[in-house]
Amino acid sequence: MSKNYWIIADSHWGHSNIINLCDRPFHDVKMMNDYMLMRWNQVVKERDIVYHLGDMFWTEKTALEILPKLKGEIHLILGNHDRNWKRVYNRLQRSPLNPLSNLIIEERDIVTISEPIKAILCHYPLLSWNGAAHGVLHFAGHTHEKCKSEGQRVNICVENIDYTPINLNTLIGYEQQVKDYYNILDLIKAIQEKNG
Repeated sequence: MSKNYWIIADSHWGHSNIINLCDRPFHDVKMMNDYMLMRWNQVVKERDIVYHLGDMFWTEKTALEILPKLKGEIHLILGNHDRNWKRVYNRLQRSPLNPLSNLIIEERDIVTISEPIKAILCHYPLLSWNGAAHGVLHFAGHTHEKCKSEGQRVNICVENIDYTPINLNTLIGYEQQVKDYYNILDLIKAIQEKNG
């Protein structure tokens, strides 16, 4: 079975105020958490790799409740709301009954990947990055719905991707077309229609 690579940012699991701040379509935090968990597990398989570009959880309690239910090996690139959790994540990783066994915290703020596509991953949107002139994509979060995708920089915040991780494998061979789409979901839909 082949491995898929997924990307998502700014889930804010357990953050009730984010519903109003970002006009999320949920009545309460439980509804939001349940919906995002369902969407994640509908697409991600156990062996898959997920890059989460920061601001994953709001509370330790929520992290302990949600993380064991999430499929995939999760690589967390810390966001501004994750900085306080690094100590908590490290403590829990060392516990005998590690509830975070599927989580890897990236030590760098900017991560370069080459599989399945070449891309720069960061919680924050960058104006320029290594390889941009040669078609290297940049995926970012942080701005939620306020900063739209532009050129090869893709806003991957949950509000822009229907609260569902995006399959990077889908973009293989279509990296140059990303700049032609205002929303990454429109490109993925076009690819799926083309491939039947």
